[in-house]
Amino acid sequence: MASKRSSKRMRLEAPRTGTARLLRITLIILALYIVAAFTFEVANTTHEEVYRDIVEVSNPSLFYDYASRGLVLVFFKSESCPGCRLVEPAVLRLANEDTSIRIVVAHVDKMLKVNAGATLELFSELGVYATPTFIVFHNGVEVARHVGTFGAGDQYLGLKAFIRTALDGYLAGTTSASTMSITTSDELLFNAALQVTSAFTLGLLGALAPCSLPIVLLYSSIHRERERRLLRVFISNILGIGAFAVIAGMLLVGLYIASAGLTVNPYILFIAFGASFIIAWGIEFLRGHEPLVVISGKLRRLLPLLGLQCSLPFLMAMIVLVKATPHMVIVASAMFALGYSIPYALAASLGASLLSKLESLMRNHTMLRLQGIFLITIGIYVLAENLDALFTID
Repeated sequence: MASKRSSKRMRLEAPRTGTARLLRITLIILALYIVAAFTFEVANTTHEEVYRDIVEVSNPSLFYDYASRGLVLVFFKSESCPGCRLVEPAVLRLANEDTSIRIVVAHVDKMLKVNAGATLELFSELGVYATPTFIVFHNGVEVARHVGTFGAGDQYLGLKAFIRTALDGYLAGTTSASTMSITTSDELLFNAALQVTSAFTLGLLGALAPCSLPIVLLYSSIHRERERRLLRVFISNILGIGAFAVIAGMLLVGLYIASAGLTVNPYILFIAFGASFIIAWGIEFLRGHEPLVVISGKLRRLLPLLGLQCSLPFLMAMIVLVKATPHMVIVASAMFALGYSIPYALAASLGASLLSKLESLMRNHTMLRLQGIFLITIGIYVLAENLDALFTID
């Protein structure tokens, strides 16, 4: 009886030390990152002095007082914006070399801290939904705007060209803010498409990870029905996984708003923890370790959702890459869930032998190393992009 009862239970189990080791590696990486971020911030605090000759707006109610006096370039920046850090030296150089235009820095984080409601209302009124955003005003009238960085080349030349084109068109009466934003819209569309494609790819990789494939095989051995079962798998995955990712993304948005003006940014800290976790899991892949979950036969219908625990680093990678754009979190979550659902849906119709061959392929040492390198690369990229955003030392 005991053996019969045990045969009815499906268990995929790894040593308990696997999870503890994963967390230890994560915390070690996070601690090293915090030390590096603090050291970097202390070493670069003197650079803030160059802002003394530039007007910095931290109170949203005073914005128009500065933007309506003559020719003004407003630079909307935030601490957690990689593009802002890339283009900021060009803005500082412009302030030192061109006295014909006054530069105003609208610091999003500080404005949110002073009055979050008024800041969000101001941004909605101005149509500012991303950083960096540049708007040229002439006596309070918007002349032109640009969202994002100025390509991959010299940011200063790009910034100067933008201002020159904007002013030439404005003086000739042929350029308006709407015509100047066409290129910007194309850039935003490209970035959105890239995020959606990345989310779908990460979802697919998550389901095909060596740790997840046994669960796909297990699911295949249970369900042999055709169309109805395929549709049910798609719906359950998209609703369950998508909801999880959307909630996590919305929590990031809340952390982003709540972290405005704090010395230690909890939003960036969460992003750093996610990136450290991704790197730790990649290291485990390189070492040939695969933390698995324990699955009971009574929960077999939830196998796709339980398998997500094995694919957590890929889901975390999607969340930290999308960051705090609410609408993109929702769209990217749905695309991640779609990519993650496909192998489970196909498992209901493909033969077990084919899936076994696929599992053997994904468990190959070369594939394990490739997945490990992929995860480590994403994690390092995220940490590097946010190195100077964790601390704000005045």
